[in-house]
Amino acid sequence: EEHGDGGDFGTPWLTEGVHLYALEGRELELELQRIRPAFVILYDQSPSAIRQLEVYSASTLLSLQQRQASGNGEGAGEEEPCQHLMRIYMLFYAESLEQQKFCAAVDRERKVFKSLIEQKAVMLVPIAEDGTAVVEKDHNPRGSAVAQKPLIPFGASAGANNALTRQAGGLLSVAKKKPGTIIVDMREFSSNVPGVLHANGFVVTPCTLEVGDYILSPEICVERKAIPDLIASFGSGRLYHQAQAMSKHYKYPVLLIEFAPDRAFALQGAEDWSTGTDISQRALGSKLCLLTLHVPNLRIIWSRSPQATADIFLALKSNQEEPQLEAAHAVGLPEDPHQRTSLTESGPAIDVLQKLPGVVQSNWRQLASKAKSLSAMGDMSERELAECMRTSKGAKALHKLLNAPCVGIPEI
Repeated sequence: EEHGDGGDFGTPWLTEGVHLYALEGRELELELQRIRPAFVILYDQSPSAIRQLEVYSASTLLSLQQRQASGNGEGAGEEEPCQHLMRIYMLFYAESLEQQKFCAAVDRERKVFKSLIEQKAVMLVPIAEDGTAVVEKDHNPRGSAVAQKPLIPFGASAGANNALTRQAGGLLSVAKKKPGTIIVDMREFSSNVPGVLHANGFVVTPCTLEVGDYILSPEICVERKAIPDLIASFGSGRLYHQAQAMSKHYKYPVLLIEFAPDRAFALQGAEDWSTGTDISQRALGSKLCLLTLHVPNLRIIWSRSPQATADIFLALKSNQEEPQLEAAHAVGLPEDPHQRTSLTESGPAIDVLQKLPGVVQSNWRQLASKAKSLSAMGDMSERELAECMRTSKGAKALHKLLNAPCVGIPEI
């Protein structure tokens, strides 16, 4: 300030050593290494900036302690820019919107770390066919030229293992081998998985399959379930019969649980897992455990998205033969050629029958055998339907639908 006597009484020492910056991302880290401040004042608060400041302060203090412990006298007389933990100050009004946003961001970060710790505690370990855990350990921490042994897909024999070791650890055969052929059930084309498989180089062969949704090889059959379809299949009992059929006709039955790309890759609902150690009839995790107990050779694979499903199929087919269309189509069909032809021709009628209320995987065959046709089913009484369906509630709902009057519809 300039006073009347002409003297200058300014306060330049207040701003000496003060640097003002508007930084984002890595710019903050670079400026910290260049300036090496002892105090930082944040005008706009963000948890990411605070974490960078904490890492810088801890690393600076650690390097100083290491130099002091080494007893190196070089630079002992020099002044250290920062000999203690850096102090961080934040500017915002008490109980303001900025403070609430910052506290919410910190709370969200804390919940994420807590979720990561909990998921790591219950994370599944890959299990080989002999029951041992497959754990890849780094036996060459110093960068040895010895390559680690690659994981072999399930179903690989000792001969396949030797072949992999003779071909650059299997990398040569994987690089030359094409994705191959996948037989896909016709009903699966309502989803986008067949399109993703075709975009990844697979030869998609459509077919009406009685068992499974995807046939990867003569030994691998995959039943794909999205989360809503999985819950509905458990409720109707259809998934149990599908798993039993796959286990009967294929060596490696696989249940692929696919999540939506825009949803979290986890079962996070309160009804998904039981709260205690007991089996819960309503928990989805308990139902999966019961399914694996009843079908011991069933493999369960979790997929994050359709693209992840294509990558999983490529890994499963890496050591398998190509599937045969005629053999896959014949699985689950009657041995009598006349019955097989009639069952193939009545496919649309069976699809309609399975969508009717009360009709599930365990009773549609008895109902179709008794009624012979959809028109004859409408003439059956509620008692006859209950005898075929083995449930009075389902028979009542089906009888009500078949005999409901179509009134009140305006004429065209």
